[in-house]
Amino acid sequence: MSAYVVDNETINSILAGIDASLAHGDGLHRPEGPPLVELPEELQERTAALKKWGGRLRRMNEDAVLARYPDDSRESIPGPIDEAGKLLPYQYKPCTAPPVISLVKAISCYLYECSEGNIASHALFQALETWERDLCEWIVKSSPEYEMAKWD
Repeated sequence: MSAYVVDNETINSILAGIDASLAHGDGLHRPEGPPLVELPEELQERTAALKKWGGRLRRMNEDAVLARYPDDSRESIPGPIDEAGKLLPYQYKPCTAPPVISLVKAISCYLYECSEGNIASHALFQALETWERDLCEWIVKSSPEYEMAKWD
């Protein structure tokens, strides 16, 4: 299994989904239901919160890649690079929340690339994993096929 640092677009897509969920309250939400993660007081301001979450997501991803490639430096691990071959820094850029299926795929990609070392035990990883599973369940249960399926 290889691992790499996902691009800024992937993290920012996840953040746009988080931002859309923040519109319903103060944390990561299932499409319906209570928050999965409450934001600490210092993260209540939305843009600052998203930038900080983006940095946390990026660091968690880098930590996972470093667990896979322990001889590499943080600047030389696999991921998006600049002309000098150095890992591009994370930059938060607001974007529109992607369609829910694209959001699930971005979260799936991110979680897969963070599956090295002990990252899966981190609360943020677990919250995203739960949110991904809940979004998948919501997609299925909201589908016409689910509604038409027999219930016996």
